Amino acid sequence: MMKKKILVCLVLAQGLLLCAQENEYQKKAQEIVINPIKAYASNELIPYYASKDQKWGYMDRNSKKKLTKPFTSEPLFFHPNFELSIFQRELTDLDSYGTIKGSTFDYDSSDFGKIRFMEPEVGWIDRSKTDDSHLLKESIVGFDVDNHGKLSAIGPAYFDSELKKKTIIELIVFQNQYRAIVNHHQNDTRTYSIINQEGETIKGFEHITVYPETVIRYTAQKDVWMYVKEGDKIKIKGLFSGEEKGVFDEEFHNGSYKNYSGLGYTIARVNGQDGVLDLLTMEWKIKPSKANKFKALFYSTLKELEGNPEQTPISTEVVAYNRKHSYIYILNDKNTFYDLEMNEYKPKNSK
Repeated sequence: MMKKKILVCLVLAQGLLLCAQENEYQKKAQEIVINPIKAYASNELIPYYASKDQKWGYMDRNSKKKLTKPFTSEPLFFHPNFELSIFQRELTDLDSYGTIKGSTFDYDSSDFGKIRFMEPEVGWIDRSKTDDSHLLKESIVGFDVDNHGKLSAIGPAYFDSELKKKTIIELIVFQNQYRAIVNHHQNDTRTYSIINQEGETIKGFEHITVYPETVIRYTAQKDVWMYVKEGDKIKIKGLFSGEEKGVFDEEFHNGSYKNYSGLGYTIARVNGQDGVLDLLTMEWKIKPSKANKFKALFYSTLKELEGNPEQTPISTEVVAYNRKHSYIYILNDKNTFYDLEMNEYKPKNSK
């Protein structure tokens, strides 16, 4: 009996361990995924759901023809690559994880089946031991910032003398105007307010029970929009204008949910009716309707999208480029995909 060869490789400089039985996983990826889709552009592939198997396969966007058998328990698009994490490994028939590159790179699977361990984190800062006394300035009422926009001084109202800590948590700047989110902690109750540099509380942002989060910021926006929870609803409020853009159900999806912030869309729910909101204009791309039961947003592309989603505000030009070079889809509660024009994508031979 021939012994199977094992390939083991250590890359110590990157703290990376790679080990895989020689070509085993690449061969499986080739058979299950690559061979059936080889003749198609990777951005033209759409997952279809097979209820009998309770798995997803790929179909062609244009012909609606099924290309692969169902092989994964969740829908995965190429954008531009097929990425399977260690946590998703057992959800597919591929028995491993890694990257299969898109059609631009001829569906290269040489990086598939490699086991990767992340480098350990280097240290951790214990914030409980920090002392903010150096920021305290008795002569001011609100707060000051330095030339770099960093907090440089706070008035007594925003300093906890017992803990020696500032109660200002976050600074927000728009057109050289500053606001600060303040933490109020009394007994076992914690609330948040937003103030200006003079220490005045902004109307509509007083003693909020849930931390007010910033809507993803884009250069096209005319304000800094905030998610503010009131009862079982979420309001989007303009921090500098005071304008309200709508009242949404608590299940409001933010732009990072199965999406990429560089595309500038998000699912929102109003009175149980789902729609898609354009975060650049804060207008509806798809108006809420009782017929809409949306689960998530997805996209496919042939190459990496522009911009860094962690660096905001994201430019309008970057979003325009990304939208032009992407197919964007909505997944509904029946596991069917639609595009933003509400065109349905189901395989031809499905019932």
